[in-house]
Amino acid sequence: MQANLSPENYRAVLAEAKQLGLTVAGHIPEAVSAFEVARAGQRSIEHSSPILPGDGGILMSCSSKEDELRAELLAINRDAVAPNANRQELRLRQRALQIQMLDTYDARKCQGLFALLKERNVWVVPTQIWAKRLLPLNAEDGIDALAQPWLPLQTRTRFVQRRGEGIKVTAPESFALRLRIAEKTRALVGAMYRAGVPMLAGTDALDGDVIPGLSLHQELELMVQAGLTPMEALQTPTRNAAQYFGTANASGTIAAGKQADLVLLDADPTQNIGNTQKIHAVILQGRLISTSQRQALLEQIKRYADAH
Repeated sequence: MQANLSPENYRAVLAEAKQLGLTVAGHIPEAVSAFEVARAGQRSIEHSSPILPGDGGILMSCSSKEDELRAELLAINRDAVAPNANRQELRLRQRALQIQMLDTYDARKCQGLFALLKERNVWVVPTQIWAKRLLPLNAEDGIDALAQPWLPLQTRTRFVQRRGEGIKVTAPESFALRLRIAEKTRALVGAMYRAGVPMLAGTDALDGDVIPGLSLHQELELMVQAGLTPMEALQTPTRNAAQYFGTANASGTIAAGKQADLVLLDADPTQNIGNTQKIHAVILQGRLISTSQRQALLEQIKRYADAH
């Protein structure tokens, strides 16, 4: 589901999908309230952070002035594609809109939305790391992650260059607003989970300089920061994912007869979620990949990455 669908097209997609027995997943369209998305039968919602100026998502639907702000959002997006658009003016309007979304947050309305999402079994995929990598919260935020040796050299170079250029043109007040949005998003994720909204881990890897593999560990850490316990965070890409896809009888948890896809760790992730990165060995489809075998594979990948 794309973010720029009109309400009419959105409803037509849902109606056609229902008739064909298809599952609909994706963004909250810019012109549609999250309340309508919950009632319409969309199975999951991607992203919970309005970090992009052209996005409203869950936070806008929690505003006491939702209709007014949504009208301004659509007007901004419409004006942005007009010939000779005034980019400076648009940026000021986008910033003002984001501030208004934060200032008009209605906790009671938001709890009503969460109750509806739970009732309709709409899954939420926060992708907090995507927002954090796309628009860093400060000049040092995440720079070390972009230098991962497993990424092809050209990709690493492009990520670092693009991030550096973005940092140079970011004003201190913009960093402050990003931080405020990130903190509100973190609070929303925790509140949704406590309200019983089903949740999955996702990262949008490679979009917005999100690193495949590493980003899942980072997303789990952000979920814990949002208020989930380490075990609850671990369940979002494992047990919960199996429930979402209807494969819980074969995957998602460790039990006799289930798929033997496991990561063996050197430290307990339920004590510290960062321990998910202390990988000792991997079992893939019942086959053990030992520490030495894994290290040899990583070295092979690194040599390839350095040459490309």
